[in-house]
Amino acid sequence: MQDHLCLRAPSWVALCLVGVLASGGIAAADDGELPIGLPGYWKAETLRGEPISGNIMSLLEIEEAGTVGGNGGCNRIFGPVTSESGVLRIGPVSVTRKACQPEVLDQEQTFLRVLAETRDFRRLPGEKALLLLDSQGQEIARFLEVN
Repeated sequence: MQDHLCLRAPSWVALCLVGVLASGGIAAADDGELPIGLPGYWKAETLRGEPISGNIMSLLEIEEAGTVGGNGGCNRIFGPVTSESGVLRIGPVSVTRKACQPEVLDQEQTFLRVLAETRDFRRLPGEKALLLLDSQGQEIARFLEVN
């Protein structure tokens, strides 16, 4: 029995982030290094403009070592994070397969889709927040830093 599932369906584009510093400038990361402000432990506050359900927690941990981990609300996620020409790629992301309540799985699927659609990020000056942006620069998720 397979203990994890790798998201490689055609609808899942390689997860990617392009760094933007808190000042609003583009982070030109050297190959192999993650942009400043991206590594950390983040708790989702909103997904697609909707607040996270009070009893469901979606977490994302981005490590300088080049790995990503977290929890979509039910299942653990994990995979590599790479930087090439200033563009970050997360994945392929693997996901454990636990049985969960439908509303938890719905939020988790939204979380995974948001990660797949991410093309940019921004840190808010003076706040411990990370915004994930789509290819049009629109906010698709807001995360708060967890200490």
